[in-house]
Amino acid sequence: MKSSPPLFRQYYEMLYNAADELLNLVVDQGVRYTELEYIHALSLLQRSQTGVGDLSTQNVRLQRLKEIICEQAAFKQATKDKKITTV
Repeated sequence: MKSSPPLFRQYYEMLYNAADELLNLVVDQGVRYTELEYIHALSLLQRSQTGVGDLSTQNVRLQRLKEIICEQAAFKQATKDKKITTV
């Protein structure tokens, strides 16, 4: 993780959330970490929290994570392209 110390702390604090709440955080706060770092966080939450679902539920969450990251990357690129064309 190539991040500053506050981002390390925020990553750690992110692990206090439930798996579905983590996905909501990514939507609300934007992508702050790599996809792999989010995958590790979701996997850790899956193993450490009881009653969060089976393997198929985890796969659905991972797919949703990938969708969120792609959507945000596309939005960021579209915003960047818009700034370039309006200059």
